[in-house]
Amino acid sequence: MGSFVRRWPFWIEFALVVGLAFGYFIFSSIYAAFHPDLLFKPHHTNRSLLVLCIVEVVVGALVCLLLWARGWTPGRVGLRPAWGETATGLGLGLICYVAYFAAFVVFAILFPALAARARDLNVVMPGVPLALALIVPWINGLYEELFVAGYVITALKEQRGAQLAINVSVVIRLAYHLYQGPFGVIAVVPLGLILAYWYAKHGKLWPLVVAHAAIDLVGLLIKTQG
Repeated sequence: MGSFVRRWPFWIEFALVVGLAFGYFIFSSIYAAFHPDLLFKPHHTNRSLLVLCIVEVVVGALVCLLLWARGWTPGRVGLRPAWGETATGLGLGLICYVAYFAAFVVFAILFPALAARARDLNVVMPGVPLALALIVPWINGLYEELFVAGYVITALKEQRGAQLAINVSVVIRLAYHLYQGPFGVIAVVPLGLILAYWYAKHGKLWPLVVAHAAIDLVGLLIKTQG
């Protein structure tokens, strides 16, 4: 079975990994983007956050099995947790926050009405239990960065070069965040570019996981106060 899977051409592997990992999220996000009445309603409840974790664990395991059968290893995507890389990840998270605020200021100057709506956007309903707020960021951060950065950038960089790999990674990341409307573009594009460029240069995935988890953690901890 393993030898059969390894004989698949690259494009089949790439389509399966991206389709399985992000296909549903991209479809539902695009659907929300074309239905304005959905854009400014809370996208996640406590139940949906829990379901998201379960789905990401199950689907993530299946995709990892597929990649393992294709010869991929954690080392190939640079997934080696370390204390030093954890500190680097926190620094990356801070840089992403600064980039987001700078982008939002520019956006607010150019499009004040849209910025006001983006500011009022509630992606998650208030009242998130503390335990859920502590768990979700790590599962979601590992899931997203493992596939949208670790796999996509590594695979495409080997096949087509770093610049295309970075661009495709950012486009995929944005595609499954379109449900956030203007806020999604303002927040996700700077973050996606910063993380993608850093990963393409250094090849270390753990700092991206930490940065992503830290950003999600701040947002969810705020929602525990609701």
